[in-house]
Amino acid sequence: MRHLTRTVLALLSLGLIVPSLTEAQQSDPDPERFPGIPLINRGFSGSHVSDVSHYWGALATVGSPQSEATDFQSADLLIQQYLATRAGEGFRRVAPAGAAPLVMRPDELNAVVQQYCVVCHNDVMLRGNLTLSEFDVAAAPQLAETAEKMIVKLRAGMMPFPGAPRPSPDTLLALVETLETLIDEAAEEQRSPGTRPFQRLNRAEYGRLVQDILGLTIDPGEWLPADQISASFDNIADVQAASPTLMDAYLTAASEVARQAVGQKDAPVT
Repeated sequence: MRHLTRTVLALLSLGLIVPSLTEAQQSDPDPERFPGIPLINRGFSGSHVSDVSHYWGALATVGSPQSEATDFQSADLLIQQYLATRAGEGFRRVAPAGAAPLVMRPDELNAVVQQYCVVCHNDVMLRGNLTLSEFDVAAAPQLAETAEKMIVKLRAGMMPFPGAPRPSPDTLLALVETLETLIDEAAEEQRSPGTRPFQRLNRAEYGRLVQDILGLTIDPGEWLPADQISASFDNIADVQAASPTLMDAYLTAASEVARQAVGQKDAPVT
């Protein structure tokens, strides 16, 4: 158990983002409720390195003789914090409650990208097969694929990588929220549902429609050709083309159905 606990905690300590303590943990100093967890400020309490040292203080107590009985509780708590961080909750501002979020201009955020990101993501190193040398925050909607990759990594706390210089949490939050806002606003202004092919009834649908409307049970296969299959489905509009020959078949079927519904079944077709 101790070996497993230390293995899990070692993975957590890789520090994609140092997990934040909840308000309950900050306000409740009871060591029995939160064993082995030092009371540190919510979010980043100073530099990233300082946070890691604080967090390692918590890790060091887990698995020690005096806390062996609470190993599982501590590990479980730290894992929950880690999962919450990976879900995006690690981006908690260190500003006082009620304070306005940090607002930065695109050119200021470009400087942040150049200082902290281009070190690895440049035309020469091309880490992650990604270069940000010419990336412009203001042009995020036109560079949406790259911007979305940045958002995912920033929200998960994976970049800048552990041990590398990183800006303040508020700066990171301003960068990721600006990218998201620019992309979302551009998408909102350019709503385009696109086009869809002409959707026709296949044979089974045509037969059920006649049954529902006229109460007749027919075999559409007597008049309509077999439907094209796509991905094991026979009602995909992309492959159900409406050719002149097919339209003639539908007209013939309609004439036959009409005779059965209101006239003599064996009446000649006119």
